[in-house]
Amino acid sequence: DGQLSEYLEIMSDKGIDNIYKGELALVGYIYKELSKIHGSILYTPFPEYKRFVPLISFNIRGLTASHTAELLNNADIAVRGGLHCSAFAHKRLGTIEGGTVRISPSVFSTKMEADYLLKNLKSIANTARSARRIPTRPSPAIIPEQKRMPSFVISFFSSSLFFILSTTSLTMP
Repeated sequence: DGQLSEYLEIMSDKGIDNIYKGELALVGYIYKELSKIHGSILYTPFPEYKRFVPLISFNIRGLTASHTAELLNNADIAVRGGLHCSAFAHKRLGTIEGGTVRISPSVFSTKMEADYLLKNLKSIANTARSARRIPTRPSPAIIPEQKRMPSFVISFFSSSLFFILSTTSLTMP
């Protein structure tokens, strides 16, 4: 209860729009860097102000979403792997069998944490590529516009933009 009160106070002090802009800027940075990692498959479009919920849905080629999420969780990085409340979106993307990994920074997330996440993702992708002898590609896969999830579908992935918690967020009892 005290943690929720603290969070609501932070929201009030910073302002919801400022929190959103900060989260969006961080997820934009993560998106740009993740798009450079060989073996990454991005399912969400680049985040745009007022058109995007600050989250990224992706996979690492050669790994299941659950395995990637487990590896990140072992590094103390909280992500979700699997299906995210929208079978329709996963059918459209061709990820209905295994889902995707979802990154969703919060107001408490920092660039240093984003860099730690990206460092781990690079390592995971390199290991997956080596283990499966996946050739290095000149660029990662980015799902074509017509197969990406529209922003309104992405927003359904999250029941609440402001209670998506990251690696340094408050722990709910």
